[in-house]
Amino acid sequence: MYSVFQSAEVQKLWILGKREEAKVKREEKYVYLTSLGNAIITLTSNLRHAQIPGTMVIPAGQGGLNQESVALCYQIVIIDRQRLQRQLGTLSSSYLQQLEEAMRYTLDLT
Repeated sequence: MYSVFQSAEVQKLWILGKREEAKVKREEKYVYLTSLGNAIITLTSNLRHAQIPGTMVIPAGQGGLNQESVALCYQIVIIDRQRLQRQLGTLSSSYLQQLEEAMRYTLDLT
């Protein structure tokens, strides 16, 4: 069975640099996937995205998140590692497993 996650570091949540959006600077949160190179999965606090296949909800407090967030597993992006500013926290193994299932669905690896 192929595993998307092959490294112990994949469960780390990171903050990337702030960007201007509607004249308000905001921090962007991502799950950093070290086993896939410099790949990240975007997180959003817009819970309406949870209805889209290939997403999963991560509750507040998990991985250092201060609010409930949705992992958008259909938005896997490769970044320059220097853009990572600070580690926010780590995901538990149960959320890592759910994240892997959502990624398998998105990448059609079932």
